Amino acid sequence: MFLYFIILTCFIGWYFVYLFFKLRKSQAIDPGFNQKVLLITPFKGLEQNTRANALSILNQDYNNIQIYFVVDSKKDEAYPILKEFEKDYSDRLNVIVSGISKSCSQKVHNIVRAIQKCKEYDILVVLDSDGSPCPDFVSKLISPLHSEKISITTGYPKYFPPNKTFFGFGRAILVNLGIVHALNPFNRGIWGGAFAIKREDFEKIGGIKIWEKSVCEDRDLTCAISRANLNVSFVPEAFLLSPEDADISSFLEYWRRRYLILKLWDKPLWVSSGIIYFAFLVPYIALALDFFDPSYETNLVWTFASICVTILGSAMILKFDFKEDNQLILRVFFLPFYYFIMLLAFVQGLFQNELLWRGVTYRVNKEGKLIILR
Repeated sequence: MFLYFIILTCFIGWYFVYLFFKLRKSQAIDPGFNQKVLLITPFKGLEQNTRANALSILNQDYNNIQIYFVVDSKKDEAYPILKEFEKDYSDRLNVIVSGISKSCSQKVHNIVRAIQKCKEYDILVVLDSDGSPCPDFVSKLISPLHSEKISITTGYPKYFPPNKTFFGFGRAILVNLGIVHALNPFNRGIWGGAFAIKREDFEKIGGIKIWEKSVCEDRDLTCAISRANLNVSFVPEAFLLSPEDADISSFLEYWRRRYLILKLWDKPLWVSSGIIYFAFLVPYIALALDFFDPSYETNLVWTFASICVTILGSAMILKFDFKEDNQLILRVFFLPFYYFIMLLAFVQGLFQNELLWRGVTYRVNKEGKLIILR
C-alpha cells in the first residue's frame, strides 16, 4: 500500500504538470487553409438555449462553409425556429427533415441523411445542438487538418451550470477533468459533439456504412479510425460551451448512460474507467479504514499527499475553465463524493443493455444486433 501511494502521487503530479503545459499551447489558424466545410447539427426538440446555440453556429467566421440543421420531422418543436433562420442565412443554411430512423440512432440517421444531400465538401464537421461555439470554433477545429498526417480533429464539452447547483457543478468538474484522457498522446478517441474529418478519410473507412446500424456515432467511428490507423488531433481550444444545471437524478443518469455506451461499444475503455475512478478513491478508503478500524494501519503522510496532489492538480487543470469561480478549490474537495456517485452509475450499468437517449430506447441483444424501442 505504501508503494502504491508513492507511485500514484508521483504519477499524478507529473501528469498534471504535463497537462498544464499542454493546455497552454494555442492553436494557430492558417488563413490560407480554406477547404469547403460541411457542418451538420442534428436537432431534437427545444432546449434551454436552442436559438442562441443555432445563432452561434450560423455566425462562424469561417466563410467557405455549408450548414445543415437536421430534424426528424416537421412536427419537431425546433423546426419552425430553424426555418426562420434559413430565410436570414440562405447563403449558408439548409434545414433538412430526415424522417424516422429504423436501423440506427436518430442522431446518426440525421447526420447520414445530411451527408447524402451534400455532394461537394472537403471536410465534414459535426456539432451538437446543445452547445454554443465561439465565432472561430470551426476555424480552430479544422486547422490541424492542414497537415497530411492528421485525418480527424475533435473538440470537447464544457458545462457551465448557470445556477451553480451542487451536482451541476460536479458534472462540469468531472467532464472537464476528462481532458486528462483526451490529451493522452495515445488516445485516438473522438467526441461526437464536436469533430471534423477529411472527406477522403471518411469515405476510406466507410463512414456511412459504419453508421447504418450505429447508436453511438463517436464510438463506432473511433473503432474504425483505430483499425485504419488514422491520426486524431485533440484541439484543446475547441470547447463546445453548454450552460446546463443538474440534480442528483440527472447527474446519475448522465454517467450511467455514458458508461453503458462504453460497455456496449468499447469494453476495454469501460473496464479501465471503472478501475481508474476506484483508484482515485483508494486514498479516501484507506483514510476511512484507518479512522474506523483501530487494527488497520496506513501511512497517513502518503495518504494525505495523494489526496492533496489530486486536489491541487485537479484545481490547476480546472482553473482554465472556471477562472471566475473563487470557490473552485473548495468545490474540488467534493471530488471523492462525485466519484462515488459515478461508481454507483457504473455499477448500475453492469446488468443493463438498454440505453435511453433523447426519448428513444435502444437495446443491444446477445448477438450484438441493435433493437430500437419507441
